[in-house]
Amino acid sequence: MNEQVRVDPQELRASAAAARNIGEEFRPPADTATTAGRAAGGELAGWSIGAGLRSLADDWTPVLAALAERLTGTAAALEATALGHEDNDRRIADAWQLP
Repeated sequence: MNEQVRVDPQELRASAAAARNIGEEFRPPADTATTAGRAAGGELAGWSIGAGLRSLADDWTPVLAALAERLTGTAAALEATALGHEDNDRRIADAWQLP
């Protein structure tokens, strides 16, 4: 059985770019949704659903922001992992070079 673990830094960087792009594309619609929820709640002041809409928007705001930040953090971690693997490969290659 020939099982090898192979890490391709370019694939890690591609995944980092995808995570970063998703995070960047996610923010505007998330902000729009929570802003619209608050606005709708304000327009329905006096109705029982108005306070509920505002509360829902307020509750989701930090969750959606944390999700966007997590995507950004994932991108940074993937890039750092790619760099770490490249540095490690260089150190191993240098250690095996003839003097």
